[in-house]
Amino acid sequence: EVQYLSLGAGNHKERFDMETNLRIAEFKFGKWNDNSANGIRRRGYFSNYISLLTANDHRSKYFVVEDRSSFVKFMNGKATWRNVLSKNPSGFKKLEKFLIENKKEHLVTVGEIYKEFEERITIIEYNQIMKTQINVKF
Repeated sequence: EVQYLSLGAGNHKERFDMETNLRIAEFKFGKWNDNSANGIRRRGYFSNYISLLTANDHRSKYFVVEDRSSFVKFMNGKATWRNVLSKNPSGFKKLEKFLIENKKEHLVTVGEIYKEFEERITIIEYNQIMKTQINVKF
């Protein structure tokens, strides 16, 4: 049962893009440019990912993206999370607190964080939802 839905820009950041009785989800749309560093895109995607990761919520967590392979490639990379979140003070503090609470403050890179907590968030492409008969039932 859908409890909340807002896919527009500037939605309420205290809520997730979609909330049901069983799941919470963030949606990010946009193609990654293989000829660019994608700095703004990386910061935005990682911030949303961190919001899901650090959420104290019992429901299953989903991150719905346009290009899963490019996002996962970034998530397996060597960029430091402190650098990626340097322009997002609230995300920075959230992740720092989360790592300390989980005794994982030794994790430095985005890749280390992803590998450590990978099973906590399901990353899917939006076309997986659109092309199927809604195999992922929100």
